[in-house]
Amino acid sequence: MSFHLNDVSHTPKRSMTLACLTALLALTASLSVASATPSRLEERDGALSPESGSWSVGVFNPLKLQLAESWGVELHPLAFFMNPHARVTHSWWRSETQELSGVYGLSLPSLALNGSLPFGAAGYLGPACLVTEVEPERGGCQRGGWGLSPLAGVQYGLRQDKRVISAWLDVAVGVMLSGERPLPLDSHPPIELIFAPLSNSYRVHTGARVAQRLTDHLSASLELNFWWVGEPDLRLSESPKSPWTLSSHAGVDYAFGEHLSGTLGVIYWNSDQRAVVYEDIGDGYQRKTSVRSHDLWPTFDLIWSY
Repeated sequence: MSFHLNDVSHTPKRSMTLACLTALLALTASLSVASATPSRLEERDGALSPESGSWSVGVFNPLKLQLAESWGVELHPLAFFMNPHARVTHSWWRSETQELSGVYGLSLPSLALNGSLPFGAAGYLGPACLVTEVEPERGGCQRGGWGLSPLAGVQYGLRQDKRVISAWLDVAVGVMLSGERPLPLDSHPPIELIFAPLSNSYRVHTGARVAQRLTDHLSASLELNFWWVGEPDLRLSESPKSPWTLSSHAGVDYAFGEHLSGTLGVIYWNSDQRAVVYEDIGDGYQRKTSVRSHDLWPTFDLIWSY
């Protein structure tokens, strides 16, 4: 067998060209898969039911399962063991662009208040009561009893081309099974509202959301929520707080591919956290005035949808 020097010199070039071509084809194929049409981003967190059998979950967002065409269930895996809960939606009526559904839920927030770590947060969200448990004759523990929090409500969704408008109204009550109602936590509003049905007897929530698809992979949303809670069973020398809380959220969703998307936004809370200011009224005197608290926090997450 004989070969020419030119053949030897060109063989590595041909191999390199073939390798580059193969890599380019693989990259093109991967990009075509990544750029596949994602699920409708504007429907996330809305009141329209997704396709039967679909599901989604995020690092911080809850797990949502559409069990059937008219039935869906939602729970948060990270919080479930501290506060066992489930939220079920049932579609009552549906057309091509609208849907009206019932919302039903049940939770056991007492577990987080009364249980110890790792599945409870006694000592953080509620009193530890260690002295009382060791020496019950001393008393003084203000830990609440055990109770359930059922929820019922309604939600409405409307699709307008690439826009989805959603509205909610639900009521949660606290049903005590044993002991006294726990005291309000006087904590940050998203935490306090979880336990409000027990500490304040009931919690009313209403809200609306508008989500607009901007491109195939980008959507923007604006959401407004309002909560009203009942009066607590005051066993302290404190006056009741304002019963209403307001929150507003603005964010964007971006689909990295068919199944993975990211969300980034900011949420604003307006609530009564017993903040006070002191005003000079002259002659060396000051007047203490209660003011509402304003909190602004960033929101971000990665969400997998299938």
